[in-house]
Amino acid sequence: MFSVNESLAFTHLDTKPLQLQTLKPVASSEGVWCFTYGSNMMVVLWNPSIKRSVGIFVPSFLNQPDSPKMAIGFGIRPDTLDPTILKINYPYYGQGPWYVSVYTLSTRRWVNLENERLPRETIRIKWSGQAVVGGKFFGLVLKDLFTTMPPFYISQLRNSLVMSGSFLAEEYRILCAWVLEFDGGIVSSCTVLFTIPFPIEHVVKLIGFTKDEEPIVECKSNQHTTNSLQVYDKTSQQFQNIGIEANGGSFFIGPYKESLILLNQPNNTYVL
Repeated sequence: MFSVNESLAFTHLDTKPLQLQTLKPVASSEGVWCFTYGSNMMVVLWNPSIKRSVGIFVPSFLNQPDSPKMAIGFGIRPDTLDPTILKINYPYYGQGPWYVSVYTLSTRRWVNLENERLPRETIRIKWSGQAVVGGKFFGLVLKDLFTTMPPFYISQLRNSLVMSGSFLAEEYRILCAWVLEFDGGIVSSCTVLFTIPFPIEHVVKLIGFTKDEEPIVECKSNQHTTNSLQVYDKTSQQFQNIGIEANGGSFFIGPYKESLILLNQPNNTYVL
């Protein structure tokens, strides 16, 4: 894990005693980072600014054998600063039931949502990143069981929700991003944020933004076995490789924010 300054210089962060190689990032919110461990058997919350971490055991999917797939979301409630975890279980294939639970650290309890508050069973989930905007979770792209869908991704630019995707256009590809606004849970406006062409032999995925709102992308090239982290320079209209390479899908970016959340929790503890 690294911190990145305004000049895109990297500084290694001390993550001890966390073993990052065993964790998968979910999201960051209000300075707290959320990871999953193993096959979603545990959620780990970590505040790097105060070096405080808490592990939370996740109810086993064996309790819902007809819906074994699981998606995890995370955010901090803006009014109470209470770390909140969202857990969704759903089937691998075909029609089947949903099971949705919410966990708050203050209560240390999982609460199951009632069935009438869930989507119809023909809806399926495509996990594609998440954002917390206006105290609400976003990031579960839904589709009907019998339809296909382009690879859209969800990210966040300050307090706005951004949806992005790349599309083939004859001899090149285009990375497109839109800012979505909501009114009562319904998309009220969709504004084009940018359209960026790039070589057809590359695969580009938007994962974040710099302080100057320049896109940060994960780039896959046919000439390399690993993916690289690149920033789009608006002046030169070119992607700049900033020297970080890793396996595909392993990059994750979140805003750094100092906070005291988790300060009242015993460090390196595990709660049920």
